[in-house]
Amino acid sequence: MNRGWRSKLGLSLMALAVFLFNGSAWGQPQEVLDSLYRHLEEATEPAEKIVALYNLSFSLKNSDPGSAMSWADTLWSFAETAGDLEYQAKAAGLYATLYQSQEKNEQQLFWLQRMQELGAEVASDEIELKAHSGLGVYYKRKGIYDTAIVHYQKALELSRSLGLGRQLVSNTGNLANVYKRLGRYDEAIVGYLNAIRWADSLGNQRSRGINLMNLGNVYSFQGKTRQAIECMQEARTIAIEVDHQVLLAYTLNNLGSLFSTLQDYQEAEKYVAEGLTLAEQVGDRGQVFSSLRELGRIAYMKDQLDTALDFYSSARALALQLEDPLREANILTKIGGVFLVRKENQAAEQAFLKALSVLNELGGRGTDFSLVTTGLSEVYYNLGRYQESLRYGQQAYAASEERGAIAALRNASQRLAETYAALGNYERAYYHSGGYKYYSDSLVNSEKIREITTLENTYQFEQERAVAEQAAALREANLQATVLQERNLRNLSLAGILLLIAVLVFFFINLRNRRRTNHALQQKNETISELSRFKEAMTGMLVHDLKNPLSVILHHSSEKGNTQEMAKQMLQLVNNMLDVQKFEQAEVVLERAPVDLNQLVDEAAEQVRPLLSNGNQQLKLDLPPAVGILGEADFLRRVLTNLLTNAIKYSPMHGEVKIGARVVGDQVQVSVSDQGQGIPADQLTTIFEAFGQVDARASGGVKSTGLGLTFCKLALAAHDSDLQVDSTVGQGTTFFFTLPLASLEERTEASAIPQATHFIIPDTDRKRILALLPQLRSLPVFEAIEIEQLLDKLVADSEKEANQWVQQVLDAAYTGNQQRYEDLLNEVEADHSA
Repeated sequence: MNRGWRSKLGLSLMALAVFLFNGSAWGQPQEVLDSLYRHLEEATEPAEKIVALYNLSFSLKNSDPGSAMSWADTLWSFAETAGDLEYQAKAAGLYATLYQSQEKNEQQLFWLQRMQELGAEVASDEIELKAHSGLGVYYKRKGIYDTAIVHYQKALELSRSLGLGRQLVSNTGNLANVYKRLGRYDEAIVGYLNAIRWADSLGNQRSRGINLMNLGNVYSFQGKTRQAIECMQEARTIAIEVDHQVLLAYTLNNLGSLFSTLQDYQEAEKYVAEGLTLAEQVGDRGQVFSSLRELGRIAYMKDQLDTALDFYSSARALALQLEDPLREANILTKIGGVFLVRKENQAAEQAFLKALSVLNELGGRGTDFSLVTTGLSEVYYNLGRYQESLRYGQQAYAASEERGAIAALRNASQRLAETYAALGNYERAYYHSGGYKYYSDSLVNSEKIREITTLENTYQFEQERAVAEQAAALREANLQATVLQERNLRNLSLAGILLLIAVLVFFFINLRNRRRTNHALQQKNETISELSRFKEAMTGMLVHDLKNPLSVILHHSSEKGNTQEMAKQMLQLVNNMLDVQKFEQAEVVLERAPVDLNQLVDEAAEQVRPLLSNGNQQLKLDLPPAVGILGEADFLRRVLTNLLTNAIKYSPMHGEVKIGARVVGDQVQVSVSDQGQGIPADQLTTIFEAFGQVDARASGGVKSTGLGLTFCKLALAAHDSDLQVDSTVGQGTTFFFTLPLASLEERTEASAIPQATHFIIPDTDRKRILALLPQLRSLPVFEAIEIEQLLDKLVADSEKEANQWVQQVLDAAYTGNQQRYEDLLNEVEADHSA
């Protein structure tokens, strides 16, 4: 048995020497294969035959995979019979390699796991190292990155403990590849730099070239274009020197990508096409995928969208054959981008959602996650689904920020700025607009990149010459400075004294002028404030004094006569003026209750019916049956009356005025439309200002005070609503607002008409009111001035509740509401009797 194991060791060392002599396992010379067959025939001991079988299968695995699989079957059978776990593990490794070349993923995974188990059983760190490396490659290709990282880290640990430099380089680079795919660029850069350092210590130019190319990719993703180009150029030089066709294909494709970024599409297509040819020759389907994807990108940049889709579709089919979900997600992202440009939002949405589904299965991380969520944000923005656009834009921004990807941050910031603006959140829109500008400025522009890519010796020469010229100029400047130094020192003291005097004089004059100016401004401000208070007081007194004679006119005029209608219009104007002043001074307290919208509209329509008759106009109602709204009925009735009055004024003779309502969720939207001349866009912001109105020429010659809309705007604002307008010149105008939906079943008599029982009046104030009751009952309701003079005696010394009751009585008097006036007096008297 000892002789057998010595023979096995000798054969293994011989096979290793042959492998190292040839540099790789690709295409062993025939004399080597003949020697291996001869050793197999001459082997007599089971151990010798097992070693010979392994060496032969290993040598054929690349040049003749079918024969290698047959010899591996024989090897497994012999090793299993002999109970040789070590060579069973090696046979499992051969199976895994052969099934990987056939892209049979399930079988590959099974034999890699079997190899790991057998390596652990025989306590062979070398076998476990190979198993963990193979499993890392498998899980990376499947997109299961967390598991891949675990296996690569274990392989690295074993490589260090065994002192195997070649495996250390390989596994460090592979681990960095995983970090790159996850968008963890800083960790990837550290990994690639370590792999390059260890490759240099081994003198392994091939590994240096591969890791340089991958490092260049990371720099490109980070927007560090100069570093990326330098890495790619050196990797290409190494690939040519060591005759590494696969590496050359990769670097050609990457250089093509850089040229397409520079918009030099002719050069880009030349490089990528050359890389594609090489990839097809060596059978690297992963690189064929990358070349097809890059050709699609170039066609996309040239606005050849159909051609781009053809390349992308071919690349996706290849990704599905490779069973590579990350590549599929990546190419679906590209396809979605093409559909976006073609304004095919539904097709773009499907592509992006499919890509997102694949990425979520992989953990929802990596470069493509930012691209997909940014794409979805743009799709939903185009479709007007702004909340969904905002959600995906925020995800894109967070993912890009985590990776430190400047270009992705720029795109995500743009999406968020536009979406927030559409939602009316201009503060956040402005914030992200600033971010978009910042990240855009951080990216190197195309002209600078073009200069960097030349990297010619002339630039270095010019740089060195400029440095020499600067040094000479510096010496000359120092010489002149020495000559002038003494002269400057003599003049410095005198100049300093003169400057100090000038500064002191300037500050003294400036301070005196500023004090005078501030005093004058203070006096002007006080004068303006006094005039403003005087104007408001005079307006209030004049309007207030107008209400009493109007109440008298309304009481004594015929119910449907012209005097009655004119008085009502004047009273409406007076009430608007008073209430606008109250709203502006925050003196109005609403008593909200459920209100029947149909009843409210009928009452408002009844008030404007004479105006409709004068113009032979029709009022069209479009209201849902039995709908209630929450608010104060009196103010809402006046809002509708003012809006209808406006609509009638601005509509043509024989025209139509429409009032409509519709339930939207838990809100009711009410609208009033006319068929007038419409409001020019530049005047839409002024119509709600006090005394603001549309230019008479634009409104067909109609004039008004402009207070009606101001009252409506303020009254609805007090209801937490907003009066909005939609107008087209030549077609008409629509005013609309929303109020909370209310159940009419909850409405009671008390909510329909405010009652005096709402007021809890202190006994002292109640006794004073009762003393005045006989005089109040003797006055007709339209004698509002006398009623107010009588109640003025109470206001000065009464509590808040009594003053609120007084205000209700005055409101009833000035509006001529006899019933309300009597109810308020009766309630006070009734409470006293109780």
